[in-house]
Amino acid sequence: DCIHHMLNDPKIKVVAAVAEGIKNGDKFKAVAKMALKKEKPIVILKVGRSELGQKAALSHTGSMVGSDKVFDALCHQYGVIRVNDVDELIETTYLFVRSKIKKNAGLAIVTGSGGSGSLLADYCGLHDLNIPSFKASTIEKLKEVLPSFASFNNPVDLTASFLVDNSIHTESMLPIIEDENIDIVVEPINANYGTSTEQLAESLINLQKGTVKTIIPIWISCMEEGGYKILVEGGLAPFRSIRNTVIALNHFTTYCNRLDGLKNSVLSAEKEVNDNGIRLFETQKILNEYESKKIIKQIGIKVPREKISKNRHEALVIARKIGYPVALKIVSKDIMHKTEVGGIKLNLENEQILNAAYDKLMINVKEMVPDAEIEGVLVSEMVGKGTELILGLKKDPQFGQTILIGTGGIYAEVFKDVAIGICPISKGYATELLNQLKIAPILKGYRDHAEYNLDELASVISNLSQTGYANQDIKELDVNPLVVKKGQAIALDALIVRN
Repeated sequence: DCIHHMLNDPKIKVVAAVAEGIKNGDKFKAVAKMALKKEKPIVILKVGRSELGQKAALSHTGSMVGSDKVFDALCHQYGVIRVNDVDELIETTYLFVRSKIKKNAGLAIVTGSGGSGSLLADYCGLHDLNIPSFKASTIEKLKEVLPSFASFNNPVDLTASFLVDNSIHTESMLPIIEDENIDIVVEPINANYGTSTEQLAESLINLQKGTVKTIIPIWISCMEEGGYKILVEGGLAPFRSIRNTVIALNHFTTYCNRLDGLKNSVLSAEKEVNDNGIRLFETQKILNEYESKKIIKQIGIKVPREKISKNRHEALVIARKIGYPVALKIVSKDIMHKTEVGGIKLNLENEQILNAAYDKLMINVKEMVPDAEIEGVLVSEMVGKGTELILGLKKDPQFGQTILIGTGGIYAEVFKDVAIGICPISKGYATELLNQLKIAPILKGYRDHAEYNLDELASVISNLSQTGYANQDIKELDVNPLVVKKGQAIALDALIVRN
């Protein structure tokens, strides 16, 4: 409610928040969407990244903090900036208050010490921040002011000359500020040099008064006097470390660069859910693999040719119709992970092999889970090799239906290479989730792996998210593996659990 009020206040440019828990996930999503549309960033410090933090929040406020990964996913999807401590909260908010939203903002680094300039440039490079070259005219003006041994391009090393003649600082900064490639100027102040530093502080204040661009001083000294007090009293309170400054700049530039895309994806997802959200038929609580695949086929996800057999003879008849090789899989609502109980047999190439495999499968299952209710054995065509993904839905108690895409197969829980979105998501945002995965280069074609049509896969993911949003009674939906081959994505296994 407070964030909603602040977003509607024209005098407020950015909202900073601290939260121990989000009691109403729908309301938070609503204000996050509202902030995105109004281009007013929310910077939030929320506890609960660790199990200890979650327990502390629960004991303090009685509020469940929910899944931290889901909250991270929501922040990423809606442009909410999540920070890790109070310093980061204050400095990131302060930067947004003082800066104009601009895509691909150019940073200039100005320093009297090549060492601090190099360190700052290193940190900026690690975060892929934009440090453009100056225009030729800017470099020429700097050469007129600075000594010949100075560094004239970005980052600029003024040398210690400005400590002797303070006018050198102002005359050097003016062409940098006027350079059309530059939007933000960052200047580390390495030490408190007494009168020289006081004059430097006054120069920065006067320069900031004459421009709409952002000047960021970084005060590295532990002595908060002289030039430090002048900066604070002049409305140009400095940042306190190079690292914290770059973290705030990274939050700022990431938000600015993603803003248009996020607005489009959120709005298009709202439209697509009205067009593509399929309401599933009411069925029992847990659907077996065969039933689950019939449901996901409605959504547009391809499945192999297959049919349930009640005995070995039926399995042989089905296999002849499908054509060898085939796979056998136990069908039981009591068995969610078939591999662990020996309930899968693959690449069965003829009737003799199928007969033996059928008997062995049934023996395995009866030994491992004797009380399981067996509904039959699924006979399925074998699908050739491809890249295995996992695709699923999971109902979060706070933020509703979420969608997950990641590296799949039997090692899905080992690699934990996943990306999460809050349903519904647009096709464009589904593509962004795919690009977050470590396996993304393989999907795009790597060495002997053929390139897959990511546009088609993004459509599958988006459509499933629309269906998840329209079916909040789905507790879990799991497609693993989803085999991706050139031209197609096929669900080899699936499970749906309803509330």
